[in-house]
Amino acid sequence: MTTSLLFADGQAISQDTVALPAQYASMPDEDLSRVAFKFGEEWVYYDVDDDSISCSTYDPSSETLWLIGRHGRIHTVSSGGEGFSIANVRGKFRQEQIDVSGFGEILCGCVIDGTPLVAGQSLQIYRRADGGWERADGGLRRLAAPSIEGIHGLYEKLSESIPRCNKYGIFICPLTGAAIDMHNRIGTTDTRLLRRMLRDYRTRGHSPEATLIQWPSVVRGSHRHIFPYQENADTLFNTSLAYEMPVLKGYVQPLLASVKEDSPAYGEAQRLLSILSFVPVIPSDDVPNISILREFIGGSCFE
Repeated sequence: MTTSLLFADGQAISQDTVALPAQYASMPDEDLSRVAFKFGEEWVYYDVDDDSISCSTYDPSSETLWLIGRHGRIHTVSSGGEGFSIANVRGKFRQEQIDVSGFGEILCGCVIDGTPLVAGQSLQIYRRADGGWERADGGLRRLAAPSIEGIHGLYEKLSESIPRCNKYGIFICPLTGAAIDMHNRIGTTDTRLLRRMLRDYRTRGHSPEATLIQWPSVVRGSHRHIFPYQENADTLFNTSLAYEMPVLKGYVQPLLASVKEDSPAYGEAQRLLSILSFVPVIPSDDVPNISILREFIGGSCFE
């Protein structure tokens, strides 16, 4: 029977020697792992049945490999300075344990100046010293803080167990500064609508008509569940861009024009097209891939 493996990490030990820790695809949550070693053209395997190997690290100065389990179980092997080969490592694995109780799983490891270090999900750091492992985070873990991201992030009841002095709220929204003339500005709500229409069309398969019909309900929800809590924020981050509307126009104009005359959204589509008629088109070629606008038009480096 063929066994499928999900490789978690890897170490290039030499030009023709690699170590590849892996989990079993059929049992990804079990504390079982298989480490595949390639020595030249030959593959050999080392099975771990007491932890799931999440990462590994290798120290070339001592020719020592550490296979690090997510629950702190470490399998280590050294060639003893005789070259990392099958003959020199077979049967030489030894086991060590890091006490991670109360701190969460181990995520990564490395060797710095000959000292192995491993770090966990609670910002805990351990280093190997005097034949064992000791904490080396210097109180870094006390800086760890939860992050609540989303449209309801400022709702006080979500974090009522955390003292107000220990929280920092950020309200993120586009506050459009563009105006058609001295008396007519492009509303923030219209910017949000055009962003949403393009994003939903591109990533969710929603038609422009469906987005326009649903939009009044979205606005009512935001006035009920989002905007009343914006005063809880310590900082407001404005995501609007001076070139946003001209870039969006090239994408949303054909979408709006596709709404048929007998649609209940036709009037709203024509209103938006009328606004866009005063806006020039700017090609998106020069929009950087880190721009928030890329979330809507596509091509973001975060996708």
